[in-house]
Amino acid sequence: MKLHITMSILNQQLKLALLRRQKGASALQQGFTLVELMIVIVIVGILSSVALPNFLNQTKKAAATEAKQQVSSIFKQTHAFVLENGSLGTVDGDCSDYAGTLTTIKEGAGFSYVCSGTQAAFVVTATGDTNDNNTKGVSVTLTGDSVKGTVASIATTGT
Repeated sequence: MKLHITMSILNQQLKLALLRRQKGASALQQGFTLVELMIVIVIVGILSSVALPNFLNQTKKAAATEAKQQVSSIFKQTHAFVLENGSLGTVDGDCSDYAGTLTTIKEGAGFSYVCSGTQAAFVVTATGDTNDNNTKGVSVTLTGDSVKGTVASIATTGT
């Protein structure tokens, strides 16, 4: 009787082993193979190579937007200067003559600001810092009439 029970248990185990072999891996061997893991790593690498440049481009666009706001603020302060003083005087490149101490410009914002032109065609240019990857190569130029306070154009490059 014991032999019969032992044989039936062995038969059942043999049947289970055959089923597992037909089905694939055993319960203890379930998991990911090296090939599957490598495929996932390749997919993540491809997605990263596409997403990272887009992210860096967005940071440059954000920096350019900030520069546009600062250039616009300088132009408005210049218009106020003309209204208070009657003229711009000599435009020498230093915007601080027209915009005071430029309290609206944040320290270390990654841009330098230059004013040029005449009262009727006043130009404010923001140039990105070459040592800052977020602003390197970015330039924003505003052209306008400082007497009337009207903006003719705002051009952005490098984004």
